Amino acid sequence: MTLKTEVGTDIIEIDGFRQKPLEKNKTFYESIFSKSELKHCKKYSDPYPHFAGLFAAKEAVIKSFIRPLGMRDIEIFWNAYGKPLIKIHNKKINNLKISISHSNQVALAVAFFCKTKEKLLYTNLTS
Repeated sequence: MTLKTEVGTDIIEIDGFRQKPLEKNKTFYESIFSKSELKHCKKYSDPYPHFAGLFAAKEAVIKSFIRPLGMRDIEIFWNAYGKPLIKIHNKKINNLKISISHSNQVALAVAFFCKTKEKLLYTNLTS
């Protein structure tokens, strides 16, 4: 079995999102984030670190993925324990992991895409 790992990372300044208020830039936000991602971020009194974190996560996924992806192809959601998970629309992928963090100034994400490639070995038996 061959294992291939691709890594992507992204860091973004949160003020870039603060300078684009959600109320005045809905089209911008809707072009990047799904309805559930928007709802998730808006539940916080300061949604901009969360928007920046999701943006960084999507960029990290794009950088780790072999084929081109758009921002709306990627959806971040959370399990019952608050761990971020990734869904790639129209693709069955379960070996993509993400970590997201932020401070007051920046958001950071790292994505790991692990692929295994099974090699079938054929033995020619002759008598």
